[in-house]
Amino acid sequence: MSKYTKGKWQVSDTAFGRNCRKFVVNSTSDEIAIAEGDTKAEAEANAELIAQAPELLAERDALKAEVEKLKTEINSISQRFNYEISTTRKLKALNAELVGALKEALKDYDPAESWGSVIDRGLRLIAKAENNGE
Repeated sequence: MSKYTKGKWQVSDTAFGRNCRKFVVNSTSDEIAIAEGDTKAEAEANAELIAQAPELLAERDALKAEVEKLKTEINSISQRFNYEISTTRKLKALNAELVGALKEALKDYDPAESWGSVIDRGLRLIAKAENNGE
């Protein structure tokens, strides 16, 4: 960006008289611009707009900084969301494996069989599933 005259800018109509259609925009040290218009009111409005340039630039810079902060926050939220989706998918897959292992353990269940042997068979199938997941 090109350099500009810093500081407060103000409108003055003294260079052209009170009924003119030209206004001067000054800083504390320089003449910045001459604003014109078809009417005195339009020229003055144009000068006021030009005089607001330093404040508008500062606001723009503040908004750009805020946008960058928001982008960072949105990126962080997006990463957490993607992690949660990935974790949820993994948990669903593990749950499906566990259900499958339990079904396998119980498919040949004989009510006369002790629960200890059923549980042992289930634990072996779970361990097998865990080893396959590595």
